[in-house]
Amino acid sequence: MIIASVADGGKSRSQRTDIRHWALWSLPRQALVVLLTIEVLAGSVMIIELVRANPTKSDLGRFALLAVLSAIYGEAEDRTDRFRRGRAAKGPYIDATSVWTFAGVLLLPAGYAALLVVVVYAHTMLRAHRHRSWYPHRIAYTAAAITLSALAGTAINSSLSDIHQISTGAAQVLGVAGAMVGYRLINELAIAVVMYLATRPARLTEVTLKPDEIAVEMATLILGAFTAQTVIQMPWLTPAVLVLIVMMFRGLLVKKLEVAAATDGKTGLLNATAWRELAQRHLWRAVREDQAAGALVIDLDRFKALNDQHGHLAGDLALKTVAECIKHELRDYDAVGRYGGEEFVALLPNAGANAAMRVAERVRERIEACPITAEDGTTIHLTASIGVATYPTHGNELDELIRAADTALYAAKDAGRNAVRLAEGRTASVTSHEPRSTPA
Repeated sequence: MIIASVADGGKSRSQRTDIRHWALWSLPRQALVVLLTIEVLAGSVMIIELVRANPTKSDLGRFALLAVLSAIYGEAEDRTDRFRRGRAAKGPYIDATSVWTFAGVLLLPAGYAALLVVVVYAHTMLRAHRHRSWYPHRIAYTAAAITLSALAGTAINSSLSDIHQISTGAAQVLGVAGAMVGYRLINELAIAVVMYLATRPARLTEVTLKPDEIAVEMATLILGAFTAQTVIQMPWLTPAVLVLIVMMFRGLLVKKLEVAAATDGKTGLLNATAWRELAQRHLWRAVREDQAAGALVIDLDRFKALNDQHGHLAGDLALKTVAECIKHELRDYDAVGRYGGEEFVALLPNAGANAAMRVAERVRERIEACPITAEDGTTIHLTASIGVATYPTHGNELDELIRAADTALYAAKDAGRNAVRLAEGRTASVTSHEPRSTPA
């Protein structure tokens, strides 16, 4: 399930649960109109479908089974679910409720499929209130978006499954596939539109799912389809789905923790420990294959003055912007990380002195040309000084290269800053290839 997650910075826990202080009321007008429209529409259509429904005892039994299984899973995975929400404070994320709600789409009348969504998220609301760990208006809107997705998925499944021009089996497969696509697209569109209007991000990708997250969501929907078939044919086996979901999402959580442990939170680059591990592997390969390797140490000029004048939030934004500048000028397989404070490092495989100097100069120019807009509207222009060292000319070990590049960095600072300097020593004779530059 795609979940909305927009930061409510500065709110206390009591304010988050007091409707008068919800960040909902401070949303931009367009976002608020869309949000309330979707909530009213979802509620109205659900009520109409419930009134029209004529559920059988089998429908009610399946509804109860899915609701109970969802509640059991929610309680069992409450802690890890709260952790995932915390990790996704400013963007959408995926949870496992699609297994139950999409199964409801395939099994239940439209009104009851929508009601199942309400029950699932009412339980989520209770858990959030218990821990005061999330924001009620987010849960309400997420439930409304998924309610619309469930209603649309039910209608699509019903329409396509009744096509008489093809075999019954083919029609059922088409119905499930169509419901799956409609369900996911409506869910993602409803979430992305409101998040975009609320935050106005620089890039649309900040409010949409990444390819690996889309794959997880589709896998969850497929598991929901299998759950529906299990409920029909072997309802006694349905609790086993809980085990599969727990295994899948805990495996994904382990992977995310590994990535988080290697990532610098402010820039998204490798942290110092992870960078050293990757850079060391690159250097060992250079030694084995008798190739050159370039090391860059990049330090922002007068960064303390920026923090003092514009605040630490502007400083954090500057670090993130500079990180993007550096990544644009490096190849995908170059090792680049934040070494600490305002200092960045990079290890360029198969890059001798000439290539490494050209890359460093491009990085310096991009940082200088990239404006940063502070919260007070002030436009800030940063510069950077860069030291360059190469294997084997300036050292055979990683620490030797870092020390040589750091010494060259201080020479660039002494030369007036906003400069690139190569460590002292003869030019490496190893053939090098210049990393490609990504267009601005």
